Amino acid sequence: MLLATYRKRERNGATAVELAAVIVVFSMLMFGILEYCMIVFTMNVVENGAREGARYAVVNSSDTTVVTDTQAYVLSLMDGLNVTDAPYACNIYLADSTGANIGSAATPSSGSTSVAMCPSPMCR
Repeated sequence: MLLATYRKRERNGATAVELAAVIVVFSMLMFGILEYCMIVFTMNVVENGAREGARYAVVNSSDTTVVTDTQAYVLSLMDGLNVTDAPYACNIYLADSTGANIGSAATPSSGSTSVAMCPSPMCR
């Protein structure tokens, strides 16, 4: 007899509220993952540009315009990130055997043929 008087409670709208809560959490998680992927992509592009730019500068170290040519080559590898990331700067300088900056002259001085490169704004 007690079972016959039990009525199912109506839950109109409860599913919509639960769905809204789940969608908010899911979308925040999804955008967080996408943002992290963009950071990793940017790091990989900058590292590849630095590696390829250093290789280009070492191979062409006897060229009189090695600094400007290397900067142009690195910027061509950046996939447009140098435009979207405003603080980005491609700094190339002549270095001695210890890596110390000896200037940005286009012609290497005697005994210093290595070219160091740091594309990150953190290296300034």
